[in-house]
Amino acid sequence: MRFQEVEELLSVKGITPEIFYGAWQPVDASQHLTWRTGLAECVSIYGATGQFDVNTAPPAVLADSGVPPERVTALVRQRREKAFVKQDDLAPFAQIAGPGFTRLRIGGFTIFTLRSTARLRLVDGQLSDLRRTVAAQVKFLQPGYETSYHILRWYDTVGQASSPVSPE
Repeated sequence: MRFQEVEELLSVKGITPEIFYGAWQPVDASQHLTWRTGLAECVSIYGATGQFDVNTAPPAVLADSGVPPERVTALVRQRREKAFVKQDDLAPFAQIAGPGFTRLRIGGFTIFTLRSTARLRLVDGQLSDLRRTVAAQVKFLQPGYETSYHILRWYDTVGQASSPVSPE
């Protein structure tokens, strides 16, 4: 079955909004929260059989492409410190990234997710646990189209709730 929109996955038995959109979950007993990526960040109606951008692919996509879990952590840590700029930057991971290494590339094609997260600063100067994130999945079009991009999805999340909203 071909989907017209990835949101149609919500009609599949067992796919909950938390699984699809992602959710905040406790890291440990400290009550700190971390964002668990949902399917919406990992799938596209366009499919993917080629390579994934090592700088932007969600950890779940890296793992699914064959990179072992401990190496996914190492790749994510490295790209947070300094983005991979040229293919030679990936050389140290060639032997340790497993069979998934061949599925990694630097740079994307035409679809990108642009995301920004903000946290309130409390009166005492500390950052609030409440986060607000907006994200847009944007497809950049070839020259000759009326516009240079098309917004495929727009997300606006507040706190622990996560729901898509229309950009109009």
